[in-house]
Amino acid sequence: MGGILATKRSTEEWEMLLNRVKSNLSSILSLPAILALAYDDLPYHLKPCFLYLSQFPEGYMISIGKLIQLWVAEGILSNDKGESIEDIAESYIIELAKRCMVQVGEGEVNMKFKTCYLHDVYRDLCLSKASQEEFALIPENPFSLPYMMVSRRVRRVAMHEYIPIQSLRNLKLTSLLFFNKLYPEEPSISISLQETAEIYLREDKRWISTLWILFKLMWRFRRILNYLFNNFKLLRILDLEGAEIYMEGEFLRDIGKLIRLRYLSLKGTTCFSKLSRSIGNLKRLQTLDLRMNEEFPVQIPNVICKMEMLMYLYLPMVCDSKTKLRLNTLRNLRTLENFNSKNCYVEDLGCMTNLMELGITRFFCRDDCEVNSGSNPPVIIASEHLRSLSVSRPENIDFNLLAYLISTCVHISELSLTCSIGEFLPACQFPYQITFMSLSETELRTDPMPTLGKLPNLKILELQKAAFIGEEFHCSTEGFPELYSLKLSSISTVKHWIVDESSMPKLRHLDIIDCKSLEMLPVGLMFITTLEELKIELMPKAFKDRLCEGDQFNKIKHVVIFQNCY
Repeated sequence: MGGILATKRSTEEWEMLLNRVKSNLSSILSLPAILALAYDDLPYHLKPCFLYLSQFPEGYMISIGKLIQLWVAEGILSNDKGESIEDIAESYIIELAKRCMVQVGEGEVNMKFKTCYLHDVYRDLCLSKASQEEFALIPENPFSLPYMMVSRRVRRVAMHEYIPIQSLRNLKLTSLLFFNKLYPEEPSISISLQETAEIYLREDKRWISTLWILFKLMWRFRRILNYLFNNFKLLRILDLEGAEIYMEGEFLRDIGKLIRLRYLSLKGTTCFSKLSRSIGNLKRLQTLDLRMNEEFPVQIPNVICKMEMLMYLYLPMVCDSKTKLRLNTLRNLRTLENFNSKNCYVEDLGCMTNLMELGITRFFCRDDCEVNSGSNPPVIIASEHLRSLSVSRPENIDFNLLAYLISTCVHISELSLTCSIGEFLPACQFPYQITFMSLSETELRTDPMPTLGKLPNLKILELQKAAFIGEEFHCSTEGFPELYSLKLSSISTVKHWIVDESSMPKLRHLDIIDCKSLEMLPVGLMFITTLEELKIELMPKAFKDRLCEGDQFNKIKHVVIFQNCY
């Protein structure tokens, strides 16, 4: 009820709500009735957003990025006011959270939450309303399907348990989400399917019985996929992320028949060969997730350039060496993950004028970028909308190329680096509006704190896993004026940490995890009155004892949380 009242801004709205409660006073005293009132009070545009959450399993942490992409594919979101789709979706989630109908998870970046979930009581309401309005179906067992699929109005099915796909008789489905395997458990399998697949690739004849099980499953997968592609031609959404499929690339040869698809996820599936070129027929795709099992490099045919409506593209972490993709036609692309110069063309980034998030992985070649050609080298990324850049484990990137890349991304607010660079950029080369930074495996030889402390808008900083290989951190006076969250994890060489007075004046959350050499917390932390939580995790018992026995411990003991100290 408080969530409903919190949305009312005028006396008239309060009086209207009061009259509704009075008129149903006898029936509204129960919890289900109060929750139903909360649903009935939702604005028209929020009801399908809430009902959509019924498709996720109990306790499931829903990625907000994925949820936005599903809403876009469903046509639930519209940007008539000129706002970005992402901003509109986030405003909807915030509105549902204010009404206490959705819980937002931890892990906020730039004050934006990355996950959300339904509380048990609201999930019951969501399931009930979704069933009443025939919004979605979550079959509980194969025997429930014939009864539950009588209505042809149901357009969405979410598979939480194994159910034979051939049991689905509603050929007008527009959405299929899989959260469970496409096959029943095989009690005769003594090793995992992952190990079985590796044996298959080695053609190890000593495991004939195990290989036979895999062949049998792959034959079953082929039948299942053929049934899907040939019977559900109206599908707009097909999410196979939870299906654990092992397949030859030609298993997807009929996927091109699903010409209405807006969303396709093959994340987590395993493909032993080249994907079928028929995937290029899916010209209405807005989201394509190809983050398949990276243990088995897959060859992607050069047909993605045909999907000019693509907004979100997730390439495999590892592609076959024969893969070389043209992406210069994807002018609507907003998110591109796992880009590299071995399997793609760097020059195509200049055509993606709406790009907002870019993730670079593995190969990124200086020659492809032509950084040193002429006095005015070309801008690598042309989009003025780019807000997030991550560079992860490139095998041949150098410091000058990285510095040039970052300096040309003048609008980014989020930067993640997971690569060995040794040196560090001066503060003037970072975009001033950066609010989030994560450094991992950078192996910096000089203390980065003086440089990072000069970034005027930095709010969240994460230094992890050999980000720094020196022995001392020094946070100087008036450094980090806006920082509210700091995480130090697996920085094993740092022994001393100095925090000057008036440094980090707004710090609220501090995590120190597995920094084995750190001898003591800095005395300067005692001057930070805003600190709400100090988490000490995987630290030696000697560190914990020194901290607890220190003279200043009483000033911070109310915010300290010890976890797994040994």
